[in-house]
Amino acid sequence: MVRRPLNRRQFLNGSGGFTLALPFLESLSTPLAIAQSMAPVKRFVSIIAPNGYHEPVYYPTVAADIKFAENIFYKQLANISGPMSECLGTTFDPLRAKMNILRGLDIAGAFGHTPVAALASARRVIGGDSSPIDPPGNCRSLDVVLGLSKTFYPTAPKFKALRAMEPGATLYSIDKDAAGNTIQIPYTLWPYDMFQQVFGGSTPSTPTGVQTLNSKKALIGDLVLNDYKSLLTNPRLSAADRNIASNFVDQLQELNKKIIGTPTPAPVTCSTPNIAKQSVGYYSELSESEKETLTKQFVDIMMAAFSCDLTRVGIISLGNDNHRHDTSHEDYNNRTNNLHFVDIMKKYQNNIVKEFATRMNSVVESNGKTMLDNSLLFWGMEQSAGNAHCAVSMPAITFGGLSGAIKTGYYMDYRQRPSKYYASRSDIFPAFGSETYNQLMNTFFKGFGLAANEYEQYGDGGGFGTFDTNSEMQYLNGEYDSLKAKRKNTLPFISQV
Repeated sequence: MVRRPLNRRQFLNGSGGFTLALPFLESLSTPLAIAQSMAPVKRFVSIIAPNGYHEPVYYPTVAADIKFAENIFYKQLANISGPMSECLGTTFDPLRAKMNILRGLDIAGAFGHTPVAALASARRVIGGDSSPIDPPGNCRSLDVVLGLSKTFYPTAPKFKALRAMEPGATLYSIDKDAAGNTIQIPYTLWPYDMFQQVFGGSTPSTPTGVQTLNSKKALIGDLVLNDYKSLLTNPRLSAADRNIASNFVDQLQELNKKIIGTPTPAPVTCSTPNIAKQSVGYYSELSESEKETLTKQFVDIMMAAFSCDLTRVGIISLGNDNHRHDTSHEDYNNRTNNLHFVDIMKKYQNNIVKEFATRMNSVVESNGKTMLDNSLLFWGMEQSAGNAHCAVSMPAITFGGLSGAIKTGYYMDYRQRPSKYYASRSDIFPAFGSETYNQLMNTFFKGFGLAANEYEQYGDGGGFGTFDTNSEMQYLNGEYDSLKAKRKNTLPFISQV
């Protein structure tokens, strides 16, 4: 067969068709296919403080423009002028759209210092100051349940969770031993020890998925260049047409640069943090800034472990040194005491939470969202009113939306209207809630994709956590009976699943 040379019209028609077909070529669709096939990883971070808080300065002050929907009052944080609250100040203003402040969620029957309340929604056995890890039934903390879930961890991780505890902290996670006894999960006290545990001083390898995505970070012109090089070697292609093809590739690369405009965000990278061994052996000898630096090193290690996919859970339990027991327990109706509490929050606790949330929000993942967008950071405390030792209106602030599973950017007030207070306990400030803290935990589980049977078994037999309507906290007249049916639900308004 006699080969006839390609004329210019034939080549241009062919190249035009080729260009239109580019989105369907394997070389161009591979990065998109990889990103779509790799569902965003959902991670859980929790920062828990001991003791309780002062209500008058903790929550936003909202005027009559607060809105009502789904049985709660709410307001967008973006619409709160000035600081969100005295305690929060302006620290978290850049994250308003990605955080929530929730108010009025109770753990029925919880009392005293309850170290497992924040993550297990559990009370202590009555009379239990001497038995701090004894909630009834099959209770386990949320981080432990995630570690047991095949949904959360489709393949076994190197570490189910990394848990750090400042010296003097009293909050922890719970599991069951082989005999069915409640046990406390060990936490790491010093960053260098966790560093050695996780990295052993060596540089970890980058996960395969991250390597694949990084290898595909190329301009459109680069992705099709090999195909055009093949075309350029076609013996039927004239010199003039070969020149047109070469110019086309150059123009395509230039166009792509203009479309991008700015450099693409750096992808997730797996690297080892630089953690030196502390030179002082006693935590009490450190200055306030040195203590904060040590705790931020835990953030460094956990962020590196997340990026290397060595774990998807990080817990930091703050100590009494930087969230003082005496200040928490002062009379919250005294303005001077309120300001003491605000000072502690702003000088230390806020900084640690901001560090973790900001770091997570700076990492762009395969779906184009940040690590924070795909994950959940939960900031809580072991009780509500410090001087009343109760768990009515537990503090709960979240960052991140679990890839759209949780609505973000709101102050949500779940207290009943009109507000109802304990008739016989004038020392307790919060009003009864219309929803339960158990439901907050359920909302988290659902957001992580867990089915009800994966978490409801870890409680007192009626759902996750505990629910006691007849404890020594004197819940009156069956006030919580009407809420008990809700304990297996997710929270209205915030939950999107």
